[in-house]
Amino acid sequence: MTRVISNPTVIIKRGTLTPAIEIDLDRIAGLHANGGWNQLIQSFTAKWIKQHSVTGSATIWKFDTFSTSFGHPGYSVFIAQFGLPDSYLEALLDYLSEELGTSVRLSDFVQPSLREGWEPRIHIQNNEAWQQEDETEWSKINI
Repeated sequence: MTRVISNPTVIIKRGTLTPAIEIDLDRIAGLHANGGWNQLIQSFTAKWIKQHSVTGSATIWKFDTFSTSFGHPGYSVFIAQFGLPDSYLEALLDYLSEELGTSVRLSDFVQPSLREGWEPRIHIQNNEAWQQEDETEWSKINI
């Protein structure tokens, strides 16, 4: 079984607004602090696509920025996706809310763009989830 893929075609729809999840990075403590929240998203996504037999391609995007959405000035990460049904983002929000409490919320609609600093973080292809290792290589997310 393939453990690495190179240069997958990430899914982005230029000029298209999509809903996003915002995570308050300043208020996360414990295991999920300092990027640990990313593991939550990776494992959830890998399981979700298996449970829902996702066969098409999709990409989960992230964007780090300054925000005041949680009632204080701080840093947040926004998570958006293209290629999966809306039910994925709804289920991810529910899961993250259980794990992170009030440090997560449904955000406004966003328009991901590489030019604006959005980064592909997870790519779905052939019913597998892949995490970006460097500019070209993606490794399989094991669940």
